[in-house]
Order: sequence, then C-alpha cells, then structure tokens
Amino acid sequence: MRRGRVALLFAGPLLLAILIALLIQLQGYGPARGAAPSAPDEGPPPAALPIRIAPQDPSAQADASPGSFEGRVLSSATTAPIAGADLTFSRGGAADSVRSDPQGAFLFRPPTDGRWQLAAVAAQGFFPFAPEWGFSPVQLESAPGRHVHGIEVFLTPASEITGLVVDEDGAPVAGADVQLLGAGGRAALIPIPSRFVTDAAGRFRAAAPQGSILEASKVGYFPGHAKVDVPAMLEGRVRIILAPAASGAAPPRAALVGRVVSHDGWPVPGALVEAGKTHGWAYSGTPVAQIVADGDGRFRFDQLDRSPHQLTARADGYVPGLVSRVLPGSPEVTITLAVGGRVHGCVRDARTGAPVAPFTVLVYFSRGSFRDRPDTSVSVANPSGCYLLEEVEPGPNTIVIQAPHRAPSLPTAVEVPPPPEAAELDVALASGGAIAGVVREEGSEAPLAGARVTAHGASLDFGAPVTVVGEATTGPDGSFTLGGVSELVRLVVDAAGHQQRSSGLVQVAPGTTVRLWLDLRTQRAEDSGPVDPVGIGAVLAPSGDKVIVGAVRPGHGPAGGLVPGDELLEIDGHAVADLGLGGAVEALRGAEGTLVFLDVRRGNSTLQVEIPRGRRR
Repeated sequence: MRRGRVALLFAGPLLLAILIALLIQLQGYGPARGAAPSAPDEGPPPAALPIRIAPQDPSAQADASPGSFEGRVLSSATTAPIAGADLTFSRGGAADSVRSDPQGAFLFRPPTDGRWQLAAVAAQGFFPFAPEWGFSPVQLESAPGRHVHGIEVFLTPASEITGLVVDEDGAPVAGADVQLLGAGGRAALIPIPSRFVTDAAGRFRAAAPQGSILEASKVGYFPGHAKVDVPAMLEGRVRIILAPAASGAAPPRAALVGRVVSHDGWPVPGALVEAGKTHGWAYSGTPVAQIVADGDGRFRFDQLDRSPHQLTARADGYVPGLVSRVLPGSPEVTITLAVGGRVHGCVRDARTGAPVAPFTVLVYFSRGSFRDRPDTSVSVANPSGCYLLEEVEPGPNTIVIQAPHRAPSLPTAVEVPPPPEAAELDVALASGGAIAGVVREEGSEAPLAGARVTAHGASLDFGAPVTVVGEATTGPDGSFTLGGVSELVRLVVDAAGHQQRSSGLVQVAPGTTVRLWLDLRTQRAEDSGPVDPVGIGAVLAPSGDKVIVGAVRPGHGPAGGLVPGDELLEIDGHAVADLGLGGAVEALRGAEGTLVFLDVRRGNSTLQVEIPRGRRR
C-alpha cells in the first residue's frame, strides 16, 4: 500500500498513528450508560487539525492593498495566546518571518503574490511546527487585495516525560544512548533535541511529542523501543527493556543507499526519503531517519541497524513511492515515483451553503478491500472551502471528508484519471449530533479529570474506512462533550493510572445529544499493559491482500488455538477479503462473553474455531 500526504492551498498534517495502533490492538468495548454532561465548548481543534480558520465574508471585495494573512498562535492545551512565536514563510527558496505580539497575533504581508509555504512556527516552551524544508503541508495563496482573517495556529506544550531503561531482569542500564525517532528529522528546519543518555539509575528526561518513538541502545544489547502514545503522555513516563546481544557486542549496523527516479527513469532531485523500521509484520509508522535526495536523485543513510526497513519517497507532483523490507547493507535500492492524479472540489455547509474551513480529506486507494488507513490525509484551511490534491494514485479511490463539529461525509468512490485530467468531488457536511458524558473511576465512581476521549467513526459496513472524528479532554468534574458526531462511533478513553477502555457502538441521530458515562478500572501491578480490551486476544496484521494473526496476546488464554501466521478467511460468515483489516478488527469486537466464529487457513488446512470475547489482563 502506498502511503504519503499532499499539500493543499492551506493544509495541516493529520496524525493517524494512534488510530491505527488502536485498531490493530483490538481494544475492547463495554456498554455505555447514561449520565449528565457539561455544555459544549469550542476549545482547541482535535489533534488532527492544528490549524483553524474563522468563516470568511464571501461578499468581501478585493481592495488596492497587497494580500495578507492575519491570525493568532495559541496553545493547544489551554488556547492561551503564545507571545513571541516566530512564523517563517518561504517561496521559491526565499524566506520571510513575522513574530506574534503579546496577544499571540500575527500579520504576514507577502512581498510577492503567489503560493507561499508556512515553513515553521516556533515558540519557547512548545514543540515547533517544523516540517522538512521545502515539504511543508501548509501553503497559502497570496493575491492582490485579498485578506484572510481569523487564522489560528496551535502549538503543543513541550512537556517532558521520564524514561527508564532496564535489562530483562529489571535492573537499570546506565549509559544507554536514547534517540528520539520521528520528531527531529535531519531535514527538519528546527530539529528538537533528540539524543539522551541514561544516568546511573537508568533514567533520562525527554521532551517527546506524542506519536514519536524512543530507541535505547548500548553495546552488548539489542536496541529497545517505546512509543510515546496517549497513555505514556498521560502517565509522563515510558519504560524501555534491552535484551542482551548473543555475542555481547553491539548489533551490526550498515549503510542503506539508493536513488529516487520517475516512472521514465529520470532522477527526482530534492525528493524527501524516509526510512522506517518494520517491526514484526507491520511498519512502525514512524521514520527513524530522513534525508533529501541530491541532484541526481541519490540518497544514503549511514549506521542503520541491520533489520528490515521501509523506504518512502515523496516529491511534488508525484504519488509517494514505497519499498518494503529493505535490509541495510543491501545493494542500491531504486524508488520509482509515478506522476500523481488530481482531485479537486469544494466543501460546503449542508444547511447554509457557506464554505467550510478547515476540513480533512482522507483518500483510500481501493485496490482490494484493505482500507484500514488512508493513503493520503490532508487538513485544509482554505477560506474558499475548496481543495486540490495533485499526488493521488490514479484509479479507484474512496474519499471521506470531515470537519470539526460536523458529521463526516459518507465514503465516496472516485475514479481518479491519469494526468492531466482531474476528478471532481464536492460535498456538503451536516452538523451531526453530539455526545456528552462523564468519565469515572470504576468502583468509587469518582470523576476523572484530564482523561483523553477520542471518537472513532464506525460503520455497519465493515469494509468502510474508520476515521478519528473528534477528541476531547475531561474537565474537573470528569465531563466531556464531542460535537459533529457521525451516526455510529466508538469512544476510546485514556486516563493516567487507569486501564484504557472504550465504549460500545454509540448511535447518534443528527441534531441530538447522547448522554453516557464511562468507568475506567485502576491500573494494577499485575496488568501487562495499559489497555483493557474485550476481544479475542489476537493482533491482526496485513500481509499482501490477506489478514493474518501477527501475534497472540498474553493473559487472554489460548485465543481459540490461534497461532501467529494463521490467515483469517471468514468472521461470523463475513469474508475477510470483503472486510479488509479495519473491518476484520470491527467484526472481532463485541460484548464480553459472546462468541465469534472464525474460518482460518493454517498451511494447507482450513480450521473452524469459536472464541469467547473477554477482557485481557
């Protein structure tokens, strides 16, 4: 499957790593019950939308002055203004900067008309918005006499977490080298600190963004990893275990070299190449190294550990190219990029017809039924409500468009023609419904403040894409409100010191509010992890056009006798070829104690098994 992103008139990055991890881990779902919630609050946008823009006046006429972009820089945690934030804009290799005032306000007047990139936003005490130079997903179109107001850029506070590196016996490992992966890439304009060393107690402190990975290594051990996921952020700590290397020496490392070329064999200079580790059956989703190809399209990564990696290359006007399971030290790798197809359209409010901004476009290439994650995902904040995608794989695609406080569009099949032709998709988004609830501690029923609630779109059509439709944080009374909810969703709830839990399917009619409460169990010493799922205890993974069992989770019993490598053929009579990976995950979930019936291929044999759904500790 191809992966990547495209840049639009005013786009922001969409982070789905947590969603995919949650899907593959088969988190379980318990029943939802009624409760009294608080009133809706606008608050910051979901993490997937770090940029918000106020509705623009469609009747505003162009004046004689140069174009401008005006807005504020705010904290994503508190929505408080950030003073002294530096915003850097670039066009054609040139750069220009402005600084936010004490109220967090900024005004940028481009010296020339045309397309500008928001290259970076940095402020003391916050993680910067700092994409790779020349590859910003945020672009602004400047035209004489046109002024865009009400732009809000959100930065995440750079809170530190504590890390502990131990060996397999739990003894601290002093002097281990810890590297932050996926946040301070070599091509980034403002790399953040990414190297640390453990002290005598095996501890280190790191400002690590959510979704990044910490890798610890030391001579005599194999590298260990920990993901900075939602539970880690809430707890403020991670633990990395190092296994001893058989020889007692450092694991072997090697270079990985290659070239990026177009479909007709010409070099693609300036292509951004990312190397990511392949863990077990699946790609980790986080790059461990990034580099820009030279004038001949060549690139070289030095000192990668000799385990399988996935290489992804992207460049303007091309579909991102991918080569999987490449071993460092192998001969030169060639990544071929195809010319991208084009999709354009406009997004309107279903009731008023006014342009919607911002919104997110998710594109799933529909080769087969495996649409568990988007091939392209882009957040758009163009005040006209229109978008243009130029790096879409030609052929059958499925597109979903969603926006804050609105229900997402239905998955729509779009046939993208080869360039230079383009496909068109206009959508109207309705306001949707709302979910209001309270998160409590199981047993004591004490409210849990600061819990993270994430709403995932669900569907009775198991083959449909599954997306994040909203996020909220509970207040002092444990209450939260999510607006713009689609008809079927599942809620995933995280709170410090508690097992992660989820709701069952919640059905929300347009214009109505569903009230519920969710109880979280206190984390116990014997728990093997932060997740408390109701499923079958198996981790699913894609393998070509198949869904296989990647692992069987400990503490869940025999999981019906499933073993890693088993191929799932049918789930409760539904063909897995039609469900796809996301649909298979949905089909395996259900009420605790119910049975799920599977047809499984193991080698040359086909087995029929039934497995009770239950919690795992």
